[in-house]
Amino acid sequence: NPMWPERIYQSPYGVTAVDFSIGAPNLLAVGYHNGNIAIYNVQSNSNVPVLDSSESPQKHLGPVWQLQWIEQDRGTTGDDKREILVSISADGRISKWVIRKGLDCHDLMRLRRTTTSNSKRGGEKEKKGEALISRQA
Repeated sequence: NPMWPERIYQSPYGVTAVDFSIGAPNLLAVGYHNGNIAIYNVQSNSNVPVLDSSESPQKHLGPVWQLQWIEQDRGTTGDDKREILVSISADGRISKWVIRKGLDCHDLMRLRRTTTSNSKRGGEKEKKGEALISRQA
């Protein structure tokens, strides 16, 4: 309710993305303009995040554009699921965050801006492993 909110969180940086957890709806992931990610427990009376990526060496270096919680199956039984947080940032990284003893980050994809050169030799082809990303993407 924007007119009479139940709780207000003051953030040290501009908030650019939010998403509630699917499996635990009391967890709110927040992405900041400086690249940090924080997870708040909205059932708690504390305004301090439960976890944050400020101390992580793999944290994003640009603003977080989007966050999304995704359920992953770990086994064959239906109850054996865990949730990961996926983020995309202006630094060109798509990362997955796993909650263990803190926020542990692994890059899923890294997008790089490449320049196209019109002066290619004869029938020289681009490397197949490198994907060309346009400036408007």
